[in-house]
Amino acid sequence: MDTPETLSAALEICASTAGDEVALIGRDGSTLSYAEWDRQADVLAGLISARTPVGGSVVARLGERSDALGAVALFAAIRSGRFLLPMSGRFSDGDVERAVERHRVGLVVVDSETAASGTGRAVPETLRFDGSPTSAESRTGAESRTSAGIRTGAEIRQSGTGQLPPGGAITYTLGTTDRPAAVRWTHSDLLSWLTGWAGAPARRPHLHEFPPDTGDALGRLVRTLLRYPGVRSRPGEPAALVGLLNRYRPADLLLAATSARALLDGTVPRPDRDAVEAVLSIYLTSDFSDSATIRSLRTRFPRAAVTNVYSVAEAGRGQVWQRYPPLRESTDDAAEPRYPAGGLVPVGSPIFGTEVRITDAAGAPADVGSVGRIWLRPGLPSSLGYCDGDGRPGVFVDGWVRTDDLGLVDDSGRLLLAGRADDMLTLPGGPVTARQVEAVLAAEPEVDDAAVVVVGSSDSDSDSDAGREPLLVAAVVPAGPDRANAVPEVAGTGSEPDGLPATLAELLADRFGADAGRIRVVTVTALPRNVAGKTDRRRLRALLPEPTAGTPHPVPPPPPGNFPTEGVVSRAGLCWGQRWSWHQQQLPPGRRAPTLLFRRMIRIPDGVGPELARRAVTLAVTRHSSLRSTFFVHDGQPCQQVWSADGACWEFREFDGRTGCESWLAGDIDIEAGWPIRAALAGSAPGGTWLGVAVHHIATDLYGFNLLCTELETAVRAYLAGGEPALPPVGRHAVEIAEYEASPQGVATSARTIAYWQRHADEMAKVISTMTRGGAERPADALHVARTTADVGGDHLDTIARGRGRGAVLLGAVAISLARFLGCARVPMMLLVPNRHLPGVKHSVCALAQAGLCVVEVRPHDSLHAVVGRAWSALVRAQAYGYCDHDELTERMTPAQVGEHGYVVTPPGVNVMQAAAVDDPRLVPATADAFPTVAVHTLDRPCLGTNFHLAVSESTLTVELRAGVHLLSAEDCRDLVSATVRSILDA
Repeated sequence: MDTPETLSAALEICASTAGDEVALIGRDGSTLSYAEWDRQADVLAGLISARTPVGGSVVARLGERSDALGAVALFAAIRSGRFLLPMSGRFSDGDVERAVERHRVGLVVVDSETAASGTGRAVPETLRFDGSPTSAESRTGAESRTSAGIRTGAEIRQSGTGQLPPGGAITYTLGTTDRPAAVRWTHSDLLSWLTGWAGAPARRPHLHEFPPDTGDALGRLVRTLLRYPGVRSRPGEPAALVGLLNRYRPADLLLAATSARALLDGTVPRPDRDAVEAVLSIYLTSDFSDSATIRSLRTRFPRAAVTNVYSVAEAGRGQVWQRYPPLRESTDDAAEPRYPAGGLVPVGSPIFGTEVRITDAAGAPADVGSVGRIWLRPGLPSSLGYCDGDGRPGVFVDGWVRTDDLGLVDDSGRLLLAGRADDMLTLPGGPVTARQVEAVLAAEPEVDDAAVVVVGSSDSDSDSDAGREPLLVAAVVPAGPDRANAVPEVAGTGSEPDGLPATLAELLADRFGADAGRIRVVTVTALPRNVAGKTDRRRLRALLPEPTAGTPHPVPPPPPGNFPTEGVVSRAGLCWGQRWSWHQQQLPPGRRAPTLLFRRMIRIPDGVGPELARRAVTLAVTRHSSLRSTFFVHDGQPCQQVWSADGACWEFREFDGRTGCESWLAGDIDIEAGWPIRAALAGSAPGGTWLGVAVHHIATDLYGFNLLCTELETAVRAYLAGGEPALPPVGRHAVEIAEYEASPQGVATSARTIAYWQRHADEMAKVISTMTRGGAERPADALHVARTTADVGGDHLDTIARGRGRGAVLLGAVAISLARFLGCARVPMMLLVPNRHLPGVKHSVCALAQAGLCVVEVRPHDSLHAVVGRAWSALVRAQAYGYCDHDELTERMTPAQVGEHGYVVTPPGVNVMQAAAVDDPRLVPATADAFPTVAVHTLDRPCLGTNFHLAVSESTLTVELRAGVHLLSAEDCRDLVSATVRSILDA
């Protein structure tokens, strides 16, 4: 049998060869045969032709009860040379009227009086057509074709022109635009669905659930001309879907991924065995399924091939397919879905000659493996485009269609989806998409459904957005009774420390680390969905609370006394990361922590003079306002004020050698009278020229200080070469961060972190109680320092870590020694967290680091290899819960830290550092013996807990334990250090 050159001819062929065979079964159970389909299309074509201008007019079809009318209306439009605008009966009256007006509809065809009543006054004429053969306005097919000037396929071939009629179809791009834009399809686009026409193939019924106003439904409709009888199911009704499976036993299923999951999660009965065996193929479209869904579908339907189909309405039919063969035909693991890390979903390779390209934010081609905007260029003849009045600039360019999706193409040519362009945040840990978060949440048994959207500004690096960070907000439907008829509304916002949102927030912290600070979880009664069953993200955003702009922190008045105010740029309270330094500064000099002052000697090229060195430091002071701030008390609260860089209220000296320079740098800095930085040049000294710099901890932290030293060295070398240094953009300043922390978002962030600590208060109290049992009645003003150095380099730690990082190995070793010493199965420890996950702080020098809480489980007889994985998870969680108002945290946690002993004891602390040598200045000055010898010294300095410091170089590991003498004896300290090193050596 010849391949038809038009869709009209294809229907004629089916009508003549299949006749009374059923072509379509509507969701209401009504049927339509091929012959009746052909006859009714002729009748309706005649009625349309008589009521609209000839050629190119737009006819709308509003279907309320009969899916068969959609099939008839499509071919009636084709045969009358008109364009069809399919509209679902679920559209509101306002949607119908707006669409009719926007697309200049001249006629609306409806299938009932109820549908006709909702068309509005914008419609010039309404035609009620229900396919009845007794219609008073029926005309014969021949009359209809002649009056419309439509030629048959044979007539077109005889003319040799190949000219196709102008009519076709218009389909809504559901879920991709804020208003119902429409895309025009032509005969050639629709005819492409008949690829592989073989005359009269064996009957193979299919079941789909897409409304007639979607491209998926149009494609499946045209496929019925290949003798694939179609059965339609209403979207979002999985129980009805199972009933249709059992009744009709279709060979093909075309499903949204949400329905596929419903078939698997146990909320509806399983299909009958015979129905399962009948299914030969499952197509997942309008959504993208994760590996678990695909694997479960292949297990539930072992005879079926499962295919992910990807395209957009603007590009026509499915353009990219990823097919997984039936399990019964699969003989190797290569057929299994393989999903890469990072939540990317492979949807396969282009088909039908389609081309795919990925562009970056500037529109340039992205590198292979880089995430960017997806563009498609259909390989089949196409003239797709938006209808008049609905164009978006830049969507259609030289045959290419720009999608609203992000993805990448790997080195094998596969397309992998990363999510929607407007549902992704670029964070310090890398891009995080809504799809990644949804995949984590959907795997939890406490979650029935989840959808994630971006709420708030998308410009996270804008200086004006310090109090208004963009967030990924996860809307979660908790597991529970059937909510099929539930109205979407917010049920919980995560403020309850023991609620589901708080539990899920911990889960996200395990997966995303510090970036989880930009993800919020709320519970909802149901997710809003569109007519295709997809999550309506626009309605969901409207449902969720919008992040409010940050409330500026009240500006303190000028400090009392004789402080000058001329040259002051701004004032604010201290940010959370500065408060520890302020409290330490109030202690007598001999009782302050040794890390209150950061010092470093930077090797610089010989020949650098004092003017050039001073110029480099001046640049740093100008760039980073925390280096040109002074600090004072107002109304009992510590405050800071930033000065103009012109004041130059910092010290600079020259020395002949390093010794005198280092001694001067180690002196106290008066942060009330001057800026918290001093610098010196040690030139013409043995060993070369050095730039010495010291910065008070209130102005920076370890991470910021390393950044500062790198900038200073870069500036010196650039100035020496006669150029300007290429430095990264300046990050947020301390006063800006203080304003954010006073905003509603900052307060909420602190509350979540404090709630996390409080959930572990009992474990903390148990460990502290064990440490103080039999100890002194009050804390002593002295501490033990136990230290040893072992020949354990970074390579050995890397071997144990297996990609989890050296920090996880060291934390695990400390956890094992503490767990066995204290007799506890779970050990809470404090760890320094850099807190560089806030928007715009990646290049901030100011002090942000705080203590995060690590809780590591250690089971009996666990080796270090067994604990490293749990230590890594604890590290990640500490990163996510290490940013808060520590003054408030201390107040809340005091009961757990005081206990029955009556004085504060802090949880064990762990500080991991990279050290070039054993005499790292961050360690307490002491002699380090070679392992297995552990040297113990006693210093007259208070210590409220036990703190491990582990310094790693390329060839050695130094382990130091500082503990209050009222908590641990010298022998206890020696045993703990020895056990920590031994577990690493034995691993």
